[in-house]
Amino acid sequence: MSKLHRHLLLVFMLVTCISRAQEVPGFEIYLLELQFPPYGNGLYSAPVNISQHIGYDNQPSFSPKGDQIIFTSMRDGQQTDIYRYTLVSKKLEQITFSTTSEYSPMFDEDGKRFTVVRVEQDGAQRL
Repeated sequence: MSKLHRHLLLVFMLVTCISRAQEVPGFEIYLLELQFPPYGNGLYSAPVNISQHIGYDNQPSFSPKGDQIIFTSMRDGQQTDIYRYTLVSKKLEQITFSTTSEYSPMFDEDGKRFTVVRVEQDGAQRL
């Protein structure tokens, strides 16, 4: 954990184009470490794909402690769910299992809960 505090972690999305128009565009979430030595330019590690999925993975949010990332992912081509990546264990898990879509996950202040925008069957969006 101390290594995580010493380095700045950066999540970025690598946009990949999908040639077929009927498919959702592909977005991936990568994690890398940045180091800033006293002299010279910043250094970064090889990016690691934490979403582990070719398709729509987007809207990452760090927990307040910086040990977890939650994000939106569309795994079935129909609707989105929320996934969590834990930095120390490198474990990825699905944390919502609904029949409707959730977007824009954000941790609350203590990192024990999170909010999402949920799209209901009738198209209504609720927080």
